[in-house]
Amino acid sequence: MLSGIADAVSGGVQGAAWVGPVALKFKATWSQVHSPSLRAAVEMLQAQAKVLSTQADEQDQASQAGGSPQGSPSDSRDIVATAVEDGFLLLRMALSSIGLIGPLVDASTMADDRLDPDELTQGTIGDCWVLAPLLSLMDSDAGDQFLRNNVSWDPVKNGYWVTLYPPPDATPTKVFVGSVFRNGVTTMVGPDDSKYGCAAIYEAAISKQVGYDHLDGGGWPDESIQLITGRSCDKYDPGNVTAEAINQAVGNHYPVVAGTSRSFEGDGASVVDMWHKDGTTMSPYVCGDLAANHAYEVVGVDPSGMIGLRNPHGEPGEDGGGVFYISRADFDSHFAQGVWVAH
Repeated sequence: MLSGIADAVSGGVQGAAWVGPVALKFKATWSQVHSPSLRAAVEMLQAQAKVLSTQADEQDQASQAGGSPQGSPSDSRDIVATAVEDGFLLLRMALSSIGLIGPLVDASTMADDRLDPDELTQGTIGDCWVLAPLLSLMDSDAGDQFLRNNVSWDPVKNGYWVTLYPPPDATPTKVFVGSVFRNGVTTMVGPDDSKYGCAAIYEAAISKQVGYDHLDGGGWPDESIQLITGRSCDKYDPGNVTAEAINQAVGNHYPVVAGTSRSFEGDGASVVDMWHKDGTTMSPYVCGDLAANHAYEVVGVDPSGMIGLRNPHGEPGEDGGGVFYISRADFDSHFAQGVWVAH
């Protein structure tokens, strides 16, 4: 666990929303001086924990040889383990309080999350490639249950075990998350109130699995879909993917993600006609521009042929959040990086 804390601290420092020469100097000092010192402390504490555990075993053996009761849940080994875990928690609390790691999770982080995709808002981390598949899963009860089944609270370690399915063979791998990114994805719980939830836990777990630079640098949806679900993907050029392929995957509660072109003319966004669907009625919908080099959830294809999308940026606004529909022609011309359909 302490190694995980060290990784989380380093990820938090490198991922802090802080720029400029002072920030660069601090991050360099952290990497060259403080991070090695922290890892040395981690190794020392882990060594001490092993010594304590060995001494506890020896004490138990001596007690048993003398005829003392054995098998009590409060024997010396349990006491040592509890003390060590309490020490780990206090260390995480201290590091979080001074901003060296992000906010700590607790049992309510998952329990209070409704897993509503419309409540997610991407932070300053460039991980739309991770958030778009999570939006797809949160769009159905089956997907919600899958996420809850793969995130379990550990009351002893005070954190969550997240099951990921990394390449190449998608072997289930458990990753511990005790804290999340301060500048990461949030979940809206009120008009002006947000908190960290399931998506933030996955964001932290995937960062541990692939590294913060890769999380923020932008991977590909087929990688994140496998990491989260264990499923493979078919990748299509936008003009070649059929409405049937998209709707079948969506109907099976599998993620479908589309990536916009790496750049658009102008300021990195492109204005297209967007529509809102109310039942079977389409009406003009002003919710911002399409962002370049960005991943969107594909919510389905309407019988009229229009493509439904959801942006990880969140609710409708200048950044194009919320669910909206665009024409097939605009979809084909703006999503040049492709469409990933899980199966």
